[in-house]
Amino acid sequence: MGAEHAHGLAADFADALRQQAVQSAAAAPAVRGSDWRTGTVTAVNADGTVSVGDAIRARRLESYATPAIGDRVVISQSGTGNWLALGRIAA
Repeated sequence: MGAEHAHGLAADFADALRQQAVQSAAAAPAVRGSDWRTGTVTAVNADGTVSVGDAIRARRLESYATPAIGDRVVISQSGTGNWLALGRIAA
């Protein structure tokens, strides 16, 4: 194997590794930063949180004082993956 061929293989490997890192980072909240979305409250928990959908448990803001199942809410995720329920949105 010639030096040029080996260099080309190393460059291809480096490109593939960079692409894999970008794809992995895109799926990780800690890497991609914060995010917000809307969702429907599926449970109101006694510890000051609400469940949104099947997988999200979000801490309620003090201003979201009377949550109810079925509320359409804005939720926000920090870069570390923690969720906040900001409150109800208009129907």
